[in-house]
Amino acid sequence: MRWNIDKIERRHHLQIAVVVMIIVVTSIWIPTKIDILQYNDFITNGTSRVSTFVKSMDMFVRDNFKIYNNSPIKSEFGIYDVPSAAAASSLETVNQGHTNSSQPGLIVGTYPVGVAVNPVTKKIYVTDEFSNTISVISGTSNTVESTITVGNFPYGVAINPFDSRVYVTNRGSNTVSVIDGLKNKVTANITVGKNPVGIAVNPTTDKAYVTNIESNTVSVIDAITDKVIGTITVNPSLGGSY
Repeated sequence: MRWNIDKIERRHHLQIAVVVMIIVVTSIWIPTKIDILQYNDFITNGTSRVSTFVKSMDMFVRDNFKIYNNSPIKSEFGIYDVPSAAAASSLETVNQGHTNSSQPGLIVGTYPVGVAVNPVTKKIYVTDEFSNTISVISGTSNTVESTITVGNFPYGVAINPFDSRVYVTNRGSNTVSVIDGLKNKVTANITVGKNPVGIAVNPTTDKAYVTNIESNTVSVIDAITDKVIGTITVNPSLGGSY
């Protein structure tokens, strides 16, 4: 009789152990399966977002830089300066000055390279490097309203929207031309370092900063007096003053 009782108890303990194992395995397996499903969804959504981002960036590059695809002349440094996305979009209105170009757009000077937009006056300024001019485009009517003669080989352009003054680097003249954006006239030519290309304006401090490639310097201009108030030497081993 005792042997039968022991047998029944062992069987009962075995059944309890099996039930406990089932509960444990089920509790582990269910969240793991859910985690896997959530992980798969995360990977799928993440891949989709990355794919969308890559496609968007590809379209941005194609749309904003196709202006240069048919250019017969390549930059000696292999780069083109586009100050902002708004300025890049404005390049769509320029067709390199080729009268037989199949690209829609406005005719400006020869080899336009730099562009800047004044969001206040809605004017677009394009540097025509081989014409030594600045083309002023009305963003309202999409027409060239003025052509301003500046120094030799104008390249970079920047705007102070507070007073509508326009600053243009002239690579061949080693100068910066200052333009009154309301009158479309040059008011000053400031001598800077050798081969100035890049330029940026801080409208809050009324200072302009010019990168001089051959001098490996940055010229600091007081935009009120139109004078160079400082020259900063940069390290050419770190890329110079490009």
